[in-house]
Amino acid sequence: MAGPEESGSGSGKGVETTTYEFTATLNKKIPTLDITLTGVSIYLQWISSLEDYLFVLDVPRTEHQVWDVVTGSYKKPDETDKKYKQWREANVVALLTIKKNCDEEVRARIRSFREAKEAYEELKKAYKGKSVTELGMLMKSVTRMHFDDRKTTIQDHIAEYGRAWNSFVMITARLDLTNDKGFGTGLQNIAKNELAKVEFLLDFLSSCYLNTVENIKSKDISYDDVIRKLIQYIPQR
Repeated sequence: MAGPEESGSGSGKGVETTTYEFTATLNKKIPTLDITLTGVSIYLQWISSLEDYLFVLDVPRTEHQVWDVVTGSYKKPDETDKKYKQWREANVVALLTIKKNCDEEVRARIRSFREAKEAYEELKKAYKGKSVTELGMLMKSVTRMHFDDRKTTIQDHIAEYGRAWNSFVMITARLDLTNDKGFGTGLQNIAKNELAKVEFLLDFLSSCYLNTVENIKSKDISYDDVIRKLIQYIPQR
């Protein structure tokens, strides 16, 4: 039997044909999301983007959305059930959307899966980021993000820093602190602290911007004020 990434042959219908029929009915296609899953630091943003897309796709002749297949709230019928076709087609759309929007290394983890829910559970287990070890690595990616004005502009650096910080905030907010010994709680407190957000941004600018950094730190201003001053005072190259 052909898998989700194979086409059928002979008189049977392959998955590509089934996917085409289903998406044509919805006037949709398997999308390229705005985020590709590469690992723990981007997982929550990626899953939110995936849900936003699949939640608005109704499964014809049912009360469900395609997202329900991913979470398992739309149960798989028996293959002899006349309702099985709707579930199967929704599963194909969900599974191919998940696989298409992972990078190659992540996709390798779920290549053999034939159900969207199985792929979802595997990625959730691998990348949701509940362990303090993973969070420590994520924190380093935020607190050691150097600005190199030979390779990027200050605007792009600030935007990248902002995305990384938002991921840090989202993941720490969902941290399971059942067996926490203080580290997880400390990370949550840092993520909520705007002064910490400012400090980490400023501390990893090049030493040639020391006067600018000291001038900014001497004032009691918000993060938004800080980034406006950086854009104002750091020359464009």
